[in-house]
Amino acid sequence: MKSVRALLILVFLAFVPYGAHAQDMAFPLVCEPGVSCFILSYPDMDAASDSARDYACGPSTTEGDPFLRIGLPDVSAIPLNAPVIAAAAGRVKDISDGVADLVISGRAQLKTGSSLCGNGIIIDHGAGLNTSYCHLKRGSLKVKRGQEVVKGQVIAFAGQSGLATWPQLAFSVSSNGFFLDPMTGKTEIEGCGFKPRPIIDVPAPFKAYQPAAIVGMGFSLAPVATVAIATGKAPRFVQINPEEKAINLWALLLGVKRGDAVKATLRDPRGRVFESRDVTIDADTDRQLINVTRTRGFVNWREGVYTGEIEVTRDVEHKPMTVSREVTVLLKMEDKEEKRP
Repeated sequence: MKSVRALLILVFLAFVPYGAHAQDMAFPLVCEPGVSCFILSYPDMDAASDSARDYACGPSTTEGDPFLRIGLPDVSAIPLNAPVIAAAAGRVKDISDGVADLVISGRAQLKTGSSLCGNGIIIDHGAGLNTSYCHLKRGSLKVKRGQEVVKGQVIAFAGQSGLATWPQLAFSVSSNGFFLDPMTGKTEIEGCGFKPRPIIDVPAPFKAYQPAAIVGMGFSLAPVATVAIATGKAPRFVQINPEEKAINLWALLLGVKRGDAVKATLRDPRGRVFESRDVTIDADTDRQLINVTRTRGFVNWREGVYTGEIEVTRDVEHKPMTVSREVTVLLKMEDKEEKRP
């Protein structure tokens, strides 16, 4: 199927001047990059039916997937209503709503017959250009079929409806029926390996290639479980008593691939590394849990700000690509209020 579609795209491109489909579009989700939203994966830019490669020729994609997938931190973010906006002015071509936000822990739990897109919106921008928005929160759609919208207008909220293993917005751009990569404006027949030349206003932190998504991170007193992070129930201490026996840095990574190098580092208030862990991923996995626990000795922890950092590095076309994230915690004795007579 992919090979036939690739041939059609090749014929189409022969009659369309380069850049004819380019349009200044807004980033479709209102969020803080690396804090309240993350790049989960890119569109598949490999026309071959037996392989999948993203725009950088890396593995951050799925076979035949046309979407740029932008994830939320966890399930608890869905009720906070992350705004999905129209990337450009146009007319609402089609909508779908009523699909439940299915909270799942893995692909094995996906229900047979569930809508691929879930709740979604398609906007026609004219001249054959369309944008699609999928996995929207049920009941959050703010537009109707045939309605005119302007660039930046809130059209819905991000959710987890349809075939989605994480809360997200799945966004795609198409020109005359052929999908374009938002990061380069290229089609799958043109392939991967091009320098980023976004056709949407990509936030600065996302202009660099994202080898994985560090969606959750924090300090706790003991290791935490994946389900606690995914549901937003994992402890995130901002202050810990220096008398505690141990401190733990936790993180949840999405979309790691075989060969990825994960480095976890803990630094004390003097900036010195007092605990670290290096992990090489041995198999592709949707979710990778990291817990790094350090037990103190006979004396209390030194008071001050402790820093935890997670780095994920992937070699793409013999070039190391890294994404990192930091979190801090204050170790300080609790202030005791003086007792009044």
